[in-house]
Amino acid sequence: MDDPRQPVMKPGLKFDETFALRFVHSRATIYYSNYSSYTDTGKIVYLDNNWLELLKDNGEQLVIPVAAVRIIKLLEATDKSYEATTLLRPSGPEATAGS
Repeated sequence: MDDPRQPVMKPGLKFDETFALRFVHSRATIYYSNYSSYTDTGKIVYLDNNWLELLKDNGEQLVIPVAAVRIIKLLEATDKSYEATTLLRPSGPEATAGS
């Protein structure tokens, strides 16, 4: 049986970036691992296996070590509106006509 005190990330395994990317651009409350009642709420701007970047509602930008995070409570689903302006493939020939 696995020891519940062991980290979820086993040595030698790589951080699953696709899992982390699901939460980027989401609003969340961060609860810290020191079990204090102190929290921060804002939009997750960046997340990897070492760092979490949070943009708070008042404009503060925090870079938090993941080891200091106990819980990430998602408040709103990922904002995918930025994807509407992302070009996923080249435009058609009509855009390059006359070149």
